[in-house]
Amino acid sequence: MARSGYETQIREVLASRQNETAIDFDGIPFSWGEANAVATAVGDVLKQAGVPEYARIGLMGRNLPIHFATLWGIFIAGCCTTMIHAFQPPEALAEDITANRWPIVFGESRDWTAPVIAAANAAGSVGYVFSDDPVAPFSRITSNALPAEALLAPSGDDTVIQLLSSGTTGKPKRITLSRKSIEELIERTRFQFASGGAGENAAQMMPWPLSSLGGTNAALPAVSLGQLLAIQEKYDAPRFLEQLRRHRPTFLSMPPAAVAMLLQLKPAKEDLASVQLYFNGSAPLDPNVQTILEDEYDLPVANAYGATEFAGIISSWVPEDFALLRAKRGSCGRALPGIKMRIVSADTGAVLPPGEAGLVEALVPRIADDWVRTNDLAFMDEDGFLFLQGRADDAIMRGGFKVIPEEVVEVLRTHPKVGDAALIGIPDERLGMVPAAAVEKRFTSEAPTAEELEAFLRTRLAAYKIPVRFAIVAEIPRTESMKPRREGLRALFADPKS
Repeated sequence: MARSGYETQIREVLASRQNETAIDFDGIPFSWGEANAVATAVGDVLKQAGVPEYARIGLMGRNLPIHFATLWGIFIAGCCTTMIHAFQPPEALAEDITANRWPIVFGESRDWTAPVIAAANAAGSVGYVFSDDPVAPFSRITSNALPAEALLAPSGDDTVIQLLSSGTTGKPKRITLSRKSIEELIERTRFQFASGGAGENAAQMMPWPLSSLGGTNAALPAVSLGQLLAIQEKYDAPRFLEQLRRHRPTFLSMPPAAVAMLLQLKPAKEDLASVQLYFNGSAPLDPNVQTILEDEYDLPVANAYGATEFAGIISSWVPEDFALLRAKRGSCGRALPGIKMRIVSADTGAVLPPGEAGLVEALVPRIADDWVRTNDLAFMDEDGFLFLQGRADDAIMRGGFKVIPEEVVEVLRTHPKVGDAALIGIPDERLGMVPAAAVEKRFTSEAPTAEELEAFLRTRLAAYKIPVRFAIVAEIPRTESMKPRREGLRALFADPKS
């Protein structure tokens, strides 16, 4: 099958930069030379094992430098990286390996627990554990031999990345990305950086998990352009602010929850002065946060819309539309070239006129030849600009009234003691479902009480939208991509007396 020029480009970057820093891991430098040594060792393992082109290679991905270098090594070797959720319980990891039987799996020693090792041995997967030795960056941890069937190439498949969906509504699903999709992803990212005024040597801030689309969207373009990546194993707003001050990026992309946490620290205007564009493409951005970015920091905000299932962004802003950013405030831009979008009725499937809200449907040639319907509520204006309103499956039917969680959450976030909030429907014998809110306090404030929050909302929302219960928590249950996790929210309200 045809290979892209990106493998050659990545090899050249890895080999030519050597002593320059490739990754800033919370202040600890990891050089291109170190990355090249890891990528070369990965290629040697795959070659010695005899795995064919496009063979699935498992990576229990974490935000650590050696994991990025391993992804790069698998990619330039022509194989497919399958991301495995490293934060699962050992039993779930073992089940994943048993079901998928990857020929080779890489992971941290903390993830290679006894049940996982046993599952790999039984499945015929050869496991490698990462080490701190630059000469031997990983060593074999399983005792089994690679079975012959593991060396069979996938039939007619050019998948080079398998990513996990966010897991917001349940168990994450694996989405396959072809080499063409990855090439388009890299080009889109290059375009986004250029739109923000970033040159090829610009640092790239990466608060996304490596195993997500946002992580891949950063990791592969960064190495192809030779950009320094600033990463953390887990997002920490104060340390992220230190990285911002250190690297002075011109383009910034991060989850809405992460940027809201950053603003709670009240950074000086100078701290964000280098940023020419904030790009959001993972979830609706709190309008209050957008106001602060635009009015207090003079920072343009460009929202986008996409999903792992679409292999990335399908609606975004382009430079020729930037003059409309404030006039079309809150929009996710327009459909990208080659992509079509429409809004349809959830009940009849009929295409709706401009301004009327319904479900988003998209025709995305890189993934399918048919229209794909989502559960995202939105409307399009007469100029084709998309405005998201939340998810249809998040809507709470309280008796005969519909409660849209984003509307309530948006108001909760304006309370001076609230850092973030999430809303979920919980069962009620009389009304069917009623809203319940999980609330995080601000970093610099005492926690609000349920009584305070209820009184605050009653002056701003209709009575049927007021949550019947509040859980004041240190941290809202989140996915790796920092979206509220529905199962975790349900668990907060599982005890009716809590």
